[in-house]
Amino acid sequence: MTREWQPIETAPVMRSVLLFAVTERDGDTITNWKMGSGHKDHAGDWEWCGFRIRLWDHQPTHWMPLPEPPVS
Repeated sequence: MTREWQPIETAPVMRSVLLFAVTERDGDTITNWKMGSGHKDHAGDWEWCGFRIRLWDHQPTHWMPLPEPPVS
């Protein structure tokens, strides 16, 4: 499984993944961004950090598999 950012359209359904979205941009420079875990449900709606994303919220643009938990 690749550990690189992938387009959000390729994200799996009902599997927790790391999400990313640009929230502010100054020309070609990203000045603010949002990242956190979440998942897409069977209806295609996103839940990000425990909250359902509404249409007017910043939408995720990329996803990445979560890393394996540490071994103790």
